Amino acid sequence: MIKNLKNYPELEWGVMPYPKIPKGKTVIPFGSWGCSITKNSKTQELAAFVINFITSSEACLQFYEANNLIPVKKKAIRRLSESDKMPYKLFAEQLETTSKARPRTPIYPTLSKYFSESVNAVALDKTRKQF
Repeated sequence: MIKNLKNYPELEWGVMPYPKIPKGKTVIPFGSWGCSITKNSKTQELAAFVINFITSSEACLQFYEANNLIPVKKKAIRRLSESDKMPYKLFAEQLETTSKARPRTPIYPTLSKYFSESVNAVALDKTRKQF
């Protein structure tokens, strides 16, 4: 959304880091999708070639240029011309220091649904009982 927000110079906006956990290690989620090859694939080598490409730093930068998806590779995010300016600087710092891929779980669609509903409720100033 950052590039879209820049289309509205009168709009004041910002980002903030994930909150620190009082006891324990702060961890932020990074990444948005995963790739795999089935054991029955007849084209495992070709599939591995494609996965290696689409998960490379170069492809991360191409995804960023095409759809503004922040690179999730340390080498790629530091190659952005904006990486030393906010908010990209914050994203790069968090990627380098506290990021973890989300855990593999079959219930992620359910968790994602509730997370999305919670974020929307906060944005719309609704209480839990209202959503």
